[in-house]
Amino acid sequence: MSNGGNAIDYEISHVEAEEGIVVAINAGINPGYEFAYWSSDVEVVFADVYSPYTTFVMVGENVRIMANWRRVEVPTAQEDFDNLILLNI
Repeated sequence: MSNGGNAIDYEISHVEAEEGIVVAINAGINPGYEFAYWSSDVEVVFADVYSPYTTFVMVGENVRIMANWRRVEVPTAQEDFDNLILLNI
């Protein structure tokens, strides 16, 4: 599940499927990242390449599917405090 540091590389599962079968995939959770898109090492058509939950139709060869992620910037408590606006009404 990796692509140039945008994701973590690990194998979630191995599924055997015949050509033409619809395979459901779920990117799961990757703390500190948000899901970006799906990619593969051979040409497959994803139902929704930008959804963490989608399907694709199995092709006639082995396929490696990758979930690609973007790092999420999480503000610290101090940054939240620094951006606080006080209103005196």
